[in-house]
Amino acid sequence: LYLDDETLNLLAFKSQFRRDFEVHCASNVQEALDILEKQRIDFVFTDQRMPDMWGTEFLAIVKERCLEAHRIVISGFTEDRAIKRGLERGLVHSAFEKPFSSREIIECIKTRCREFD
Repeated sequence: LYLDDETLNLLAFKSQFRRDFEVHCASNVQEALDILEKQRIDFVFTDQRMPDMWGTEFLAIVKERCLEAHRIVISGFTEDRAIKRGLERGLVHSAFEKPFSSREIIECIKTRCREFD
């Protein structure tokens, strides 16, 4: 699941990963929560700075509702204090800087999947 308020980011993300993974995209928090209720989601990616909620705030909700999901922030502002606090508090498992490398994202997913084996 990828949550971002910018449509072009959602399209690019889906385009990069749809061949290898089932990708769900949401442009707002409520849409993302609806997807989480209906689908089994293993990885939740979110932008940090959105109009309705910070990404780290959204991931705190995800942690309560979907504890097993790996929670990842993708942001142009990885030095953001909220992201650092989210990592320290266990709300965020990983953080990537925009523009992100699809290779880094795939490696993160593969590493997490090996942890489940």
